[in-house]
Order: sequence, then structure tokens, then C-alpha cells
Amino acid sequence: MRRATLIIIIGLAASLVACGVGLVLLRNEPGSLTAFGILGAGIAGFLACSRWQDRHSLTEEEVSLVQKHVFATSIWVASFTMLLTVLLSLGSKAVRSAPDNQLNAALWIISVLLPVGFFIWKEEKFLQLKEKVLTWLKENWREVIAVMAIVLVGFVLRAYDIGYHPYPWSGDEFSIGTEGRRILNGNVTDFYSTGWSGQPNWSFVGNALALRVWGENIVSIRMISVLTGSLSILTVYLLARELFNSRIGLIAAGFLAGFPYHLHFSRLGVHNIVDSLTVTLTLWLVLRAARKGNKLAYVLAGIASGLTIYTYVGSRLVLALAFGTGLILLLNHRGFLKENWRQILTFFGVLILTMGPMAFYFAIHPDQFMTRIGQESILSNNWIGQEAERLGVSVWNVLLSQFTKSTLVYISQPAYGNFFGSPQPYLTVFGSILGLLGMVISWLDIRKTGNSVLQMWFWAVVFLGSVLTLNPPANTRLVMTTPAVAIFIGIGLAAILDTVRKLQLLTSTWREWILAGTILGILLVQNSIFYFIEYRVNYYFHDANAELAMEAGQILQDLGPEEYSLYMLGAPRVFSGFPTLQFLAPTTVRVDATFQEDAIQPGLAYDSGAFFVAIPENLGQLEMIRIKYPDGKWIAIERLAKEEILFYGYIIEPEEMREYAPEE
Repeated sequence: MRRATLIIIIGLAASLVACGVGLVLLRNEPGSLTAFGILGAGIAGFLACSRWQDRHSLTEEEVSLVQKHVFATSIWVASFTMLLTVLLSLGSKAVRSAPDNQLNAALWIISVLLPVGFFIWKEEKFLQLKEKVLTWLKENWREVIAVMAIVLVGFVLRAYDIGYHPYPWSGDEFSIGTEGRRILNGNVTDFYSTGWSGQPNWSFVGNALALRVWGENIVSIRMISVLTGSLSILTVYLLARELFNSRIGLIAAGFLAGFPYHLHFSRLGVHNIVDSLTVTLTLWLVLRAARKGNKLAYVLAGIASGLTIYTYVGSRLVLALAFGTGLILLLNHRGFLKENWRQILTFFGVLILTMGPMAFYFAIHPDQFMTRIGQESILSNNWIGQEAERLGVSVWNVLLSQFTKSTLVYISQPAYGNFFGSPQPYLTVFGSILGLLGMVISWLDIRKTGNSVLQMWFWAVVFLGSVLTLNPPANTRLVMTTPAVAIFIGIGLAAILDTVRKLQLLTSTWREWILAGTILGILLVQNSIFYFIEYRVNYYFHDANAELAMEAGQILQDLGPEEYSLYMLGAPRVFSGFPTLQFLAPTTVRVDATFQEDAIQPGLAYDSGAFFVAIPENLGQLEMIRIKYPDGKWIAIERLAKEEILFYGYIIEPEEMREYAPEE
């Protein structure tokens, strides 16, 4: 195609896009000079290109080429036009209504799905794709059954008794539940913004759906983590199969199904567990795209990579890992860029479409993007230098301490704090042996793409998620390594099986799988006994404030949230605004009170019952309240995690409160 023809085609497309952008801007901001300028430039550009076209007629070859690509071009132009429309709406100073936000969400979803639909139609013809899938299932049905059985076991382990284990319910879980409730109630309609803890509002949509399906309770809040953790068992199999082989994939999936560290965060209603799904899904699709080489595979990889910006903050590292994987492929496979540059452009096109709206929001609100990163990084505010001075050691000693705490937690040091609180390392002794063996084997053959990706993934998370952050080991931020650990164990166990086979101690494949199953079974039993017996009985996941809020909230629900007011005497440790109390009793009047000068501050509401809650340190204040209002019921709630009083309560029924009301 001649250069003039190419310029005309691009100019015409750009002119039409400019006209659309100008009109959208004009509707959002009537009288905008910028809008008139863009609209005028679009019309002028179109007229200029049309006149130029009259002087440069297309050849028959060019006409054929244009006809061949006109549909694909139209798809991309339509998608990016919709994306620009959304971005202009997000950047507008005009107040957006709920229908405006719904339209933005619909346009974004359609803009992403258009390329998917086009490449399914163009490259796979769908019916052929269906036939390929059915053929693959027939050839690999045993493997499919094994994977589904492992995922089912993992789901059961994650879903069993999630309402009461781990105990207690945490405040962060109910903060997430509250965000889901806000979406259901229509209080949140702008999904290209952030909610609790700087997380994108899209990340709470699953919680909103769970609350709608299973009701507004802790099971619903935790069920999304159950499903996410279970899906990551499937994706770690797919990734390990892509990186190495199906044997390592099955072993990795089998171990991850019962890995206590992964299991625990799969049962908590917080979003950390999503890291284990996004990293395995994205890396699998990127590697699969590189192997298959078709544009549909690159489209799916681009979507998965782009969606990471809409989830938990830790998953933003996944996009960097995807780029790192691409770099490894370029270095390890000569001619990769030359052979796949068109597909790579497709990947970036879909990536921009997918992450565009949320990336635009973070670009104009960088403080929201850096919220958690700025709070936890040791590279800010000269923390390293101050810590070195406080301890009287060098900066290198501080970094070495950070490193040892972040790595030895896998094999030898307790995993205290950070939403886990385990007195044991992540891995058992047996698991540690397999994991270390797999890591060393992988490192010794680092030039292979699979090993390079695996090592990059593990160490990037360890350093960026724990070594360079406060209070290592960062249990909440190391969750992304759990599938990598499972793959290391798969490599280690596969090496043992190969050695046993070379010694001719195994004479058939079935015996090899029986041995592998036995070893995995031993690990599963060890891990299950620890997590469901020792961990549960000893309440390692204890937190006095969360326990108080949980127990007091349940008592308040039994009393009747609308019939009683809550008066919290919890300062300076716990307050009435604790997220658990807000979620369990959203309609209850909640007050942080004190007893001063023979009176409760602030004053009581006499048109409802009163439920006073006092931490043991404030028992004296509650005693004075009982003396002043003697007709109530006294309760003392003991902690489950320790032999001590959790809180003291005093309940005055509504009828009695009305009798205490001062005469007018």
C-alpha cells in the first residue's frame, strides 16, 4: 500500500474519532471551547482527507487490501472510540448520575469484548474451537478427572464451616462486606473509583453478588475467597503444565489444595487471596499465547493482564510479572519478536482497552494508587536509616534481617502476625524438603523459560512484598508466592520420582502415581491436622477487638438492632464504629460513651433499650452505670482464645429505659 493511501485511511478514521470525542465532550460540558476545537478539527480533517483521496485513487490491489482489513479496523476503531468516550466522561467536571456511570461500565465492557468476539470468529470459528476442546477432553479425560477431583477437595476444605473458622470475624472482612452492601443499595455506582483501603470499586462487585445470593452474613463475605482460592488450584495446574508438564501441574495443584497458608486466606473475607489467582491465570495466558501464536490467545492474555489493576493492590505486581515473562521469552527465543510483533501489538491494544478507565483514574488520583504502597514501604521516609540508627547496626544488617524474616518463614520461623498468626512456618518439615529441593533444581537450570519465570515470580514478590516493607514476614502480601511454592514442591517431588524410577524401584506409571499420591496424602493429612485442629483449638487467629465486636454484635442482633442503642465504653482500644458492629447492626444507634460526673457522656436515648459494652479496663465506669440504673441485666463474656474476660455488658430493656426518662 502506498504511503499516501495509508495516510488517507488513518486520517479518515482519526477524523471520525475526533468528531465523536468532540460531541461527547460538548454534551458533558456545553460551550466548551476544547470540544468545539476537537469537533472542528475532526470535520476539517475528514474533508481534507476526502479531497486528497479524490486526487489519489486506490489501485485494485489497495482496494482488495482495504476490503480485507476494513472489518478488523472497524472493530478496533469502535472499541477505542468507546474507551475514549468513557475516559472523557471520567475526566469531565460535570457530575455523573447513576445512569451515566452504568453507561460507562457498559461501554467499557463492550469495548473489551468486541476484539474477543472478532478473533473467536476470525481465527477459531467457534465451532472449530468447540471441536478442539471436545477432542482434547477425550484424549485427556483421566487428567481432567484428576484435576477436578483435586479442585473439589480444595473447595470442600475451603468451604467447610467458614462461618466459625477462622475465629473471630475480622473488621477488614466487614469493611469489605460494607462495600458490597453499598453497591447493592445503590450508594456506589461509579466503579472507576476506589473504596475501602484504596481498592477499586470493581473489586467489591463479587462481594455484592455474594451478599445478594447468600444473604448479608459472614458466609457470603468469605465465600468469594473460597471460590477464588479454589479456582487458583485449577490455574496453578494450568500454569505448571504450561511451564513444565502435567505431572508437576497435578502435584502442585494437589499440594495447594491443602496448603494451610493458602487455605487460611481462602477462608478469610479479605481480598489477598486474589493474588494467587491473578498471577497464575495471567502468566498461564501469557505463556500460552507465546506458544500458540494466534491473536485470540494474545487478546485473552491482554485482558487478564489489564484486569489486575481492578483487584487487590498486590495484584498490580502481576502486570510487571507479565512484562517480565515477555522479556524472558524475547531473550530465550531468537526471532520471537519478529515472528509475533503483530500479536504483541494486539496484546497491548487489548491491554490498553482493559486497564484504560482505571489507569486513567489512578493517573489523576495518584494518591489513591500509592495509598498502601506508601504506607508499607521501607524506602519512604528514610525508615532504613532510622532503623539502623535505632538498633546501632548498618543499613545492610537491617536489610539482611528483613530478608531472613521474609524467607525463613517458609521453612523454619513462625508466621506470626499479619492475619495469620501461626507459630509454625508455612511449610512442614517434609514440605520444606520438597520445596527447597525444587527451588534448587529450578535455579540450577535457570536458563529454561519455565524456571526463569518461576524464580522471577517468587523472588519479586518476596522482595517487593515483604523484604522492602514494614513488619516482615508480610503474610498478607506473600500470598502471591503460594502457587510458586506449590510448583517448587511439584518439581522436587517429580525429581524424587525420577530418581526412584532410575533405580528401577518403580516398574509402572501407576505405581509412580500411587507413590506420588501417598506423599501428597501425607502432606494433606499433616496440613489438615494443623489447620483444622491445632490452629483452630488454640485460636491462633485471635484478636481481642475483633472478638469483642463479633460477640457484642451478635448479642445486639439477638436483642433487636432497632430496639436497642449501643453504648461502647471501649476507649482507648475499641470503638462503636468498628466495621463488624457497623455491618451487623447498621440501623443501631452506636455511641462511644464515658461515665463522668455522675452522668453518661453523651446522654442516653430513652426511647430505646440500652446495651452497654465495657472492656475490662473500663469496668469501673460500667459499675457506676449499674448503680445509677439498677434494673438492668449484667453479663460477663469470656474470651475463647485466652482465659480472661472479653467484655462486660449491661442491658436495660426498652420499657425500663422509658421509666428512667427525665420528666418534662
